[in-house]
Amino acid sequence: MQQQDFDIASWFAGYLAGNLTSEQHKALEEWCATSADNQALFDKVCCGGNIRRLSTMADRYHRQERWWRIEEKINRKKKIRWYKWVAVFVVPLAIAWGLLEIPGREKEPEPVLSEAGAPGGAKAVLHMADGAVVDLADCAGFSLKEKDGTQIRKDSACLSYRRDTLSGEPVAVVYNRLDIPRGGEYALKLSDGTVVYLNALSSLRFPVAFQGECREVELIGEAYFQVAKDTARPFVVRVGEAQVRVLGTAFNVSAYPDDRMVKTTLESGSVEMKVADLEPVRLHPCQQAVFVPGNRRIDVQQVDVAAETAWKNGMFDIRNWPLVKIMDYLARWYEIEVFYRDESVKEIKFGCYVNRYSEIQPILELFEQTGKIRAELKGKTVVFSTK
Repeated sequence: MQQQDFDIASWFAGYLAGNLTSEQHKALEEWCATSADNQALFDKVCCGGNIRRLSTMADRYHRQERWWRIEEKINRKKKIRWYKWVAVFVVPLAIAWGLLEIPGREKEPEPVLSEAGAPGGAKAVLHMADGAVVDLADCAGFSLKEKDGTQIRKDSACLSYRRDTLSGEPVAVVYNRLDIPRGGEYALKLSDGTVVYLNALSSLRFPVAFQGECREVELIGEAYFQVAKDTARPFVVRVGEAQVRVLGTAFNVSAYPDDRMVKTTLESGSVEMKVADLEPVRLHPCQQAVFVPGNRRIDVQQVDVAAETAWKNGMFDIRNWPLVKIMDYLARWYEIEVFYRDESVKEIKFGCYVNRYSEIQPILELFEQTGKIRAELKGKTVVFSTK
């Protein structure tokens, strides 16, 4: 990316936000006057219709968490105009990603992801109380209403629930379930404001509107929770016979059936992990509780939270894992099968820190470069053998 491209992006953003310095304004005018193509690009970017188009694109590129934060700021400060946010966040990124064409710059071919080894994306299936099943990957934005009046909104790669008022009459609790397939992920905002990020091959059952003295959900797989604080109603995540109890905090729970363990990693706040016949364990930030049903105990250890929650931030942070563990983990995301010609390679350890949204082939090449194994991608199957 040329430095001039970033300068042009900042000029456009400053123009739309109304905060260009006199030097920047002069530089923008001179650049526009250089050619008709430059002037045409400026007119194209700074028209209202194009800003609305870029705003729509931004919904696809930004994690929903960031948009919720922007919405909160806008609600607090009504004088902030929406296009300033678009200018600041979207225009520089649009140019950096090639959404806008800078005159005189050679256009690079867009990368095409192959089906084999392609990364996952926003995919989920919603199961509603009346038995209706909604494939969210096939749906554009929509609004639905559950039978208790709770509003359900699908927007970009997230699903949000809102209950405006609760009547004084007691009503039966209405449950929904969100299933994430292999190669999927999804963000969910519960009716109390708690945000949940669900990883591939995971499932969350939850009340569409929390009632009573406890907010309780049931998890299979892996999810990262940002729990809305409510001192009167603790938040409980049930995972098989274990449960994690909090008031307001951020933590990760991993409980895939194939792993045969439940791991709770605390990022901030405080949580309590409890199993029926065992002494409860309270965690502090940067601690992880591990429960293995066969051991009948809860172990606590210090961990690097950034590594444990890297998936939520779009990365794989793998540190000295056996190959079989790595590939079990990656298979959920890349929707692949794994075959080992030599069983001994399963225990060879590797580490890497790579983008979760890249294809799997570069990861396999990293492993091969160690000289310890050979990896071959055949369709949607990865075959490992010794060198």
